Formats: sequence, C-alpha cells, structure tokens
Amino acid sequence: MLEDSESLEQRIRERAFALWMEAGCPEGRADEFWQLAREKETQGQTGDIVEDAGGHYPPTGDTQNFA
Repeated sequence: MLEDSESLEQRIRERAFALWMEAGCPEGRADEFWQLAREKETQGQTGDIVEDAGGHYPPTGDTQNFA
C-alpha cells in the first residue's frame, strides 16, 4: 500500500523538528534538518542521523519551516 503523502510529510516534519530541538534550536538551519529528515524517511533508513551528517551537525538552513 502506498503511503499517504500527508503522512510522510508529517513524519518528516516531526523528525526534522526533533533533530532541530536536539541541536539546541539553531537559527538559520531548518532547511538542512528538513532535507536530512526527508532523506531518511523516504529511504526508510533508521541509521544515526548525526553520524550521517558527516561531522557537520547541526546542518544549516531556515528555522521558519518548523512553525
């Protein structure tokens, strides 16, 4: 069964927000958290996201996406 796109987007949003919060809510970095979360959710991987960031954690981006 194909997953509803709204359900996938919600999971991505929740994962990205959790990563952003864990990193201390850094300003200007939401886009990269979103991208990282999206990649993990769409690939179905459960690996360590921090490790996968290649030493650049937290990533940079716009925090406006989490509202």
